[in-house]
This record gives sequence, structure tokens and C-alpha cells, in this order.
Amino acid sequence: MKYSKGFGCAFALALVVNLGGCKSPSEVQVDGINAKDPTMGAINGLERRHAWIVAGVPGQSIRFDISVRNSQNKTDVPLELDSVSLVGTNDFFPMQQFADNALKQYQKSTLILNYGAVALPALDSEKKRVIPYSVQAEYGAETITSDPAFVEVLRPYCQVDAAPFSTLGMTFETPAGVAPEGGWPTLLFVHGGGLNRRNHVDMEAYAMFMLEQGYAVANMNYRLVDTENNQNNSIYAKADLWNDPVSDVKCAIRYLKENSAVLKVNAGKIGMVGHSSGANIAMEAAMTFDSSLPVFAEQGTPVRLGPVTQSYDTSVAALFTMDAIVNFSVFWELFEDSALALVAANSPLLNDAQKVALKDTVTKTFVAEQTIINGFGPNDLNWENHPSAVAQDVVNYIDLQTDLPVFMEHSTVNPKKEFWGIKLKAAPYEAWRSSCTFVNAVQNAGSSKQQGQTFAKDVVGGTHYDFVENPKTVTNISNDMLGFFNFYLKNQGTKPVTGFDYSRCDSLGAG
Repeated sequence: MKYSKGFGCAFALALVVNLGGCKSPSEVQVDGINAKDPTMGAINGLERRHAWIVAGVPGQSIRFDISVRNSQNKTDVPLELDSVSLVGTNDFFPMQQFADNALKQYQKSTLILNYGAVALPALDSEKKRVIPYSVQAEYGAETITSDPAFVEVLRPYCQVDAAPFSTLGMTFETPAGVAPEGGWPTLLFVHGGGLNRRNHVDMEAYAMFMLEQGYAVANMNYRLVDTENNQNNSIYAKADLWNDPVSDVKCAIRYLKENSAVLKVNAGKIGMVGHSSGANIAMEAAMTFDSSLPVFAEQGTPVRLGPVTQSYDTSVAALFTMDAIVNFSVFWELFEDSALALVAANSPLLNDAQKVALKDTVTKTFVAEQTIINGFGPNDLNWENHPSAVAQDVVNYIDLQTDLPVFMEHSTVNPKKEFWGIKLKAAPYEAWRSSCTFVNAVQNAGSSKQQGQTFAKDVVGGTHYDFVENPKTVTNISNDMLGFFNFYLKNQGTKPVTGFDYSRCDSLGAG
């Protein structure tokens, strides 16, 4: 935080930050700069200072929230629109303010700024670009400047039929040094979020780790389904149903392959990593690269950086998933059982009304959203035969990808930790049942090669969200990821050994 009087102090980005050391304690507080991106940010906390925009696409906007509170003098000094400005590298990324909403409250003044970006110049092929921006405000007699928020400029990879924007973006970066002969082994990361929220920032820690280990990394966004009756204006590009994001994954793979000469990518050594719903669509894209089903047809057109001299398919060389849903027959049962287990584990802490409310909180909203996204839900009559349910049962495509190594990690603890102010006891979440469905299908119908390179692993004590927000879990999984891809994409190290108890799979079918 800097003052116009010539002295200053730094402040950490937080919801409420006390500027002790610059003035009297608690005299002036700042409620942070909030750089909102179109999908409301990631669950790891980076959304408060991280936004993104796709290069070359005019009309996008970034939202900055800044609040200033004078808590000691208790004066009501409003933030005025003409006293607030955006400070950044305007030569590269000029942003024009087009809307504002000033809100004046007792002891607090808040201003919401929306900036529209002009079309941006092309990016280089090997690095990503992140640009810092701050908000500067005149507040009473002081000039204060926030710590920076960061606007990440994504590279366009696919043109789709979508609104409000039709150009999809990803980050892409290659390791330092000269690319090996044939190009870098490359990993494509696919974030989760139920296909209706979240963005690539969830996968950033994995991507940066694997970049340091000698992999080119691509971290993609994709179309999201609006589950709010077409009222969710925060979505950058809207999907109609679940299969639109599957097509976007295929478009991203094709982008990497068709531009492999420019990007220095080895088109034959592309692996894929997905979490949650991102794991689902990654698996569906990988298993159906040569499917003739119309639902899996490619819809988008990859952005081309130069002439394409040969034809490519959208297969990948290895797949790593975290809490993938292999088929809905197992998943709906797993979801219901986990909710009941959570209620049972906390039964001594809850009255009867709270038990019902807890189960509804865990299940109802999610089921309602997924019914819109998939076109069916567990309460629908004969949903097992719904075309979307059948199409998303990936065990039906074992014979289409006979050489694909697959490593499936899964959580073991229900992620709900608090309810109505009550700290909940942990309850089991048996996501291994979904992995077993795939393992059994490979053992029953897969090739002998598949049977020897399909792996499952428990994340002991890990929740679904720990995959992207718990540093210890992320570190452990990153090491598993490294060993798996080193063996199958670099021919290094030893074949993975997971310690998974496959005997548990005997009680389950193959989908």
C-alpha cells in the first residue's frame, strides 16, 4: 500500500488487511482487490488475484473489486469513480473501463470496476504471459495502490459455435533449453468443476511441476453448461450438454498435434491429466478418438499456427485421472451411499432435521445440476437406458483404445467438513468403486497389453477437493504422475506399483 505523502508499506492480499505501521492500527483497512475471471476462479484461493483473458478476442471483460474502510475515525468517505484507475502495462494490454457500480456503506466504500480488453497481439509459441495490474484510488487525502492482481493471457486453441465467446483458450509452455529430437513429451491438463464451473487454475500446480520435469504443458479451458436457466453470465463460452466439452478436449489434442512443429511438441507422446468432471471428459475423449457415434463427433476447428502437412487423430499416449466417473450406475449409488455414510458418522452431533438437511445439502443441488448437464438424473424412470447414460459409460469403448495406459487415483474421504457451524467427522467416500468398474472391464474385454498397464490407487485420507487445494496431496499425486508419464512417455524409471487392493473389485461388475 503506497501513500502520496512519500512513504509506503506492502500489504498481503486478503479479505481484510490492517495497515498497521503506515498509520495508526485499524485506521484504514482495505478489503482487497478482487480480479474475477469469467468462471469465478479456482477453489485454491487464487481467484482473488488471478484472472484470465483469451488473446485476440475483443469484448472480454475483467472485474476488479476494491473496498476501502476507515474503521477508527468512522467517517463515511466514498470512493468516487473518477478517483480510481487501473495501473498496469497498458502498452501491451490496454483496458477500457465500460461499467461501474459505486456502493457507499457506513465506514466502508466499495467500487466495482469492469474493464473491456481490446484484441491482443499474438503470443510467442513457448511461454505463457501473465500481466500484473493494480487499482489506484484517491481516498480522502491519501493515494493508495493495491497489491497486484494478475491477468493471464491465454492462447486461442479452438473455434466453436458458442456464446458469448467462440474462441477457447489454454496456457502452453515448454521447458527451458533445446527441445529433444522429435519434440517435447507433452501433457494436456483438464480441470474439473462438474462441467458448469471452475477453470484451468485448478490444474496450475500440476502443470508447473511437470514443466520443471521436462514436459511441455498445456492447461485448457472448455465450454461450460449453464445450469442456471441461461442466467449465468459469468460463463465465458456456453455448452449445451456434456459432450460439448468432450469435443473441446479433442480440439485441444488436435491443436497440439497439428501445430506440433511450431510448438515443438512430440505428437506421438501426448499424455492427458484430468480431475473430477475433467477426468470424465478426458477419459471419454481418449477412449472415443475413433468412435463413429455422432455424440462424440468433433465440433470445433483448431487454431492453426502454420500449414498442416499430415493428418492426425485425437488419440493420446497415456491418461492420468483423479476421481473419474467411469459410469453412472456406479456413481449415483456411490454418491448416495457417501451421503448416508456422512450422516451416519455425524449422527450423534445432529438432530433429525439436521440429518435430513445435511443429506439434501450434499445431494440435491449436485443431482439437479448434473441432470441438466447430462440430460438425465438418478430420479428419472429407466435412466440407465438414456442415450447420454449409455454414451458416457466408458467401459463400452475398451476395444477402441487397446494400447492406452491408464492411471486412476481416487479420494477416500467425504469432502463435506462443516455444516451449520458444526465441524463434521470424516466419513468414507469409496471412489475406488468407480475405478474398479474400469479395471474389471479391462480385465474382461481388454487386450493383454491393456491389462498390464491399467492402474488404480487410493489417496488415503484425501478428499475430492484435496486433489487441487491440499499442498501435501498435490505433491504426492504429482510424484505419482511423474513416475507414470516418465515410464510411458519417456521410457524412464520403473513400471508403476500402486499397492491397490484389486480384490475389492471382485464384488463389482464392469459397468
